[in-house]
Amino acid sequence: IKVKERKIETSKDEITRALGQLQEQYADYPPVKEKRGVRDNDWVTLDWQVFYKGKLLARGVEKDFTFQIGSLVFPPSFSQGLIGLKTGEKRSLEIQFPLNYPRKDFAGREITFEVTLKQIREKRVPPIDGKFVKNLKFDSLKSLRKHIKENIAKTKKNWEEKRLSSETVRKVVEDSKVDLPLSLVEGKVDERRSQLENRLKERETTLENYIKDQKLSEKELREKLKSEVEKDLKTYFVLEAIAEQEKIEVKEEEIKSPFMAMIKSKGRCIPSYMFPNIPGANSTDKG
Repeated sequence: IKVKERKIETSKDEITRALGQLQEQYADYPPVKEKRGVRDNDWVTLDWQVFYKGKLLARGVEKDFTFQIGSLVFPPSFSQGLIGLKTGEKRSLEIQFPLNYPRKDFAGREITFEVTLKQIREKRVPPIDGKFVKNLKFDSLKSLRKHIKENIAKTKKNWEEKRLSSETVRKVVEDSKVDLPLSLVEGKVDERRSQLENRLKERETTLENYIKDQKLSEKELREKLKSEVEKDLKTYFVLEAIAEQEKIEVKEEEIKSPFMAMIKSKGRCIPSYMFPNIPGANSTDKG
C-alpha cells in the first residue's frame, strides 16, 4: 500500500500568526477607569436576577458573572442590550431564547434579566518588542521566530506521521473483507445511542432536541451510528488480525506504567482488582 508523504513547509505568515497567538496569550484585562459605556468585545462583570412572566426562576440570581460582549454564551440581543451601560447602572433586558437553548428553563421563552453592571474590563495586547521577547526568555525577536518555526515544523511532522498512519490503516481496512455479526453491531449502536443521550443530558438538553438540530429522523440517526460502529469494528478486527499475523505484542507493563504514572500524579487511589500485579495498587501516592 502506497501513501504519498506531503512536503513540510513553514511560511512567514504562519510564524506571524503564532506570534499573534502569543500576544493574545499574554494579553491583559485591566478595569476601564474612564467613565464610558460598554463597547463591543469588552469583558463585563454583572449581577442579575432572572424572571419569566414576572416570577423569579430557580437559579435565577447570579453574582459576579463575567463574559465577553459578543460571545455566544447568550443570544446576540443580550450583548446588544448591554452596549452603552456604565459601571453601577442597572438595565432590564427582555431576551428571547431559542427552543434548543441548553438551559431548559430558558429554552423557547422570553426571559427578563434585571442586570447591574459591576465592572468593565478592556483587553490590551502587549506589543512585540524587546520587553515582550525577554519575558518569553529569548535574547532577540530573531531567536523567538526561529523557535516558533522549529515548533511549527515539529508539529506538522507529527501531524503528517499521524495522517500517513491513519491513511494506511484506512486503505487496509477498505481493501479488507470483514463479516460483522449483526447482534454485535446492533448492541454497539444501542450503546452509542445511550452514550450520546447521557452526554446531552450533561449539557441539559435531550436526544429529541439533538435530532431536530441535526435535521435527522430517529431512523437516520441510527443509520449514522451504525455506519460509525461498522467502520470502527472493522478497523479493530483488521488491526487485530495484522497484529496477530505480524506477531505484534504490547506488554502489559507498557499499558500499566503510563496509567499508573497518570493516576498517581493526580493523587488518586488505584483499586487492586484493576491491576493486581502492580506494586502500589490500592494506595495513593501524593508525592
